[in-house]
Amino acid sequence: MAGLLAAQRQWELGGNPSWSGPLYQFHAAARVEAERGAFEAGDNIAILAALRICCAHEMPAPEWLSLAFITRYDKLLTRREKSLDDVFGPVIGKGKQLHSLRMRREKALAVYLEIRRRSEDGDPIGEALFAAVGEKFAVSASVAERWYYEAKNEHAKLATALSSENHETPGNT
Repeated sequence: MAGLLAAQRQWELGGNPSWSGPLYQFHAAARVEAERGAFEAGDNIAILAALRICCAHEMPAPEWLSLAFITRYDKLLTRREKSLDDVFGPVIGKGKQLHSLRMRREKALAVYLEIRRRSEDGDPIGEALFAAVGEKFAVSASVAERWYYEAKNEHAKLATALSSENHETPGNT
């Protein structure tokens, strides 16, 4: 991890934007792989999510992503399909509510960080803390708990990847 952080610092000292540096690209590559898993499980919206990640971090799209996007987009160009929903599926799946998805997007990280901050200040992680933080962010204790553990697991995966001695950074493989 020290090598990756040093490479990121060097990148930024060169006047380059941080989001396209080795550390950000390493994290982005892990996120693209997670989207690949979602795509392989049948989520075509994961194609667009992975493409956005690549564009945001100035990364070339991996072969699986290029092929998946081009195959679907060409169906629109050749008029075999009439809409993006026909090609990629609905952005909001059946049984999902836009308000709930937006609320999660806007509040989940804040809930996670608040729980971490309070636990570092001595509050035990448990029902009372989830309830207090949930109240602060206008969500139930069970939602605060679920968001906390989801974020904690994602951070643990990233920490494991970053601490790996044998990792390759995009652009340095």
